[in-house]
Amino acid sequence: MIEHNYSISKISQDFIAQGQRMTSIRIKAIRAYFKLSQSKFADYIGMNVRTLQNWECDYRCPCGPAVALLYLAETQPDAFIKNRKKLLEQIKQLGLIL
Repeated sequence: MIEHNYSISKISQDFIAQGQRMTSIRIKAIRAYFKLSQSKFADYIGMNVRTLQNWECDYRCPCGPAVALLYLAETQPDAFIKNRKKLLEQIKQLGLIL
């Protein structure tokens, strides 16, 4: 479960340090798990649908806080659902951009 003080920055740094990459296949699988359209999933994780489309088409790769959100959604979906609003607020308070 996600701790209350879990750091978005730390999750992202750990993910990258492990040599992992959030691929288009992984992003599509995460969205499929939540059973949402591109538009609804983008809104659900607080981003522009065009950005999500670019990731899913391999035109761009997510970085920073977006990686952290996607990684949590992939590995701890129940905790992600429960804490989604707090996580998005944390990103906003830190002045980070998805």
